[in-house]
Amino acid sequence: MRLLRHPGSAVAGEAASDRKLPGKLSLQQLPIHELRSLCPIPLFQIASSQRMGRLNNLMLGTSAGDEMATETIAERLSPQSNGMLMTADEFDSADAEPGWRYELIRGVVIVVPAPLEQERDPNAELEYLLRQYRYQHPQGHHLDKTLPEHDIQVGDDRRRADRAIWTGLGRRPKRGETPSIVVEFVSAGRRSRTRDYDEKRKEYLGVGVREYWIIDRFTSSMMVYSRSAAGYDNKVLERDDVYSTDHLPGFELPLARLFDLADEWDD
Repeated sequence: MRLLRHPGSAVAGEAASDRKLPGKLSLQQLPIHELRSLCPIPLFQIASSQRMGRLNNLMLGTSAGDEMATETIAERLSPQSNGMLMTADEFDSADAEPGWRYELIRGVVIVVPAPLEQERDPNAELEYLLRQYRYQHPQGHHLDKTLPEHDIQVGDDRRRADRAIWTGLGRRPKRGETPSIVVEFVSAGRRSRTRDYDEKRKEYLGVGVREYWIIDRFTSSMMVYSRSAAGYDNKVLERDDVYSTDHLPGFELPLARLFDLADEWDD
């Protein structure tokens, strides 16, 4: 994933509540240069007085029941939504312009470009192998569902995972139910690596994901984090390894098959 920022905006996801207005002034009372320094999003994205009121509440630390509280505003997510403040309920009910990925981190919308072919193609192959296992293997009933591009609820945050896998339920998962396994295909860039290897690892395992697979085409390796009594265990697999897991008895994942597909898209 590559982070899309608007010029002049703060780093998306930065906690606006850590920054206080001088003397408890409202945003409308601040000089424009001070507002620009405090505002975690570009000013042109504050589309209404209600949105300004919500930003003011966040800066001042006031609650939804205070005088400045605002009503829910219907939104359509688009690339211009990057950095916009939203609640989890607003985010969940919003329509979205296709062709982009949307996440909600600490009340801030993050917009990133869709995955490249180097990530989509091996992800599609992984789905094929999982569904083949589901319908042809004697123990395929252990796989309940698998979905690409799935939103994972992490408290009030929303992470978009490359693939979610539910196992051992014996039924279709409920909407919003935490997957057993989450898979991410690493994109280019240091920020993407930090997000996949560190931030998402803590978040996914923290909400009950049993295994987290990080498939890294740049190192031709796969990192598997799994929950344990000590917190989590991790295992590194190389390109020629075949991975199996107790959550999918009899399933085998030949990693070279995924990496070969990713390599085909390299110019």
